[in-house]
Amino acid sequence: MRFVLCGDEITPGRNEQGRGAWLCAGSPACLALAAKSGAFSRAFKTAVPPAVVEEAAARLLGPPAG
Repeated sequence: MRFVLCGDEITPGRNEQGRGAWLCAGSPACLALAAKSGAFSRAFKTAVPPAVVEEAAARLLGPPAG
């Protein structure tokens, strides 16, 4: 799955314009690891606040269990 940084949010989209970050599709563990390791900031070559990554994860995966 490809993610693109659009302004101040991360959106999924294979055909969206801009620098993209690729992750395994539909894997909450993969998304969590990417967020924890700073992969989005490296891929987009700019600082991505954790809140932005959490918001994208919530939109894709739903609210966290617990």
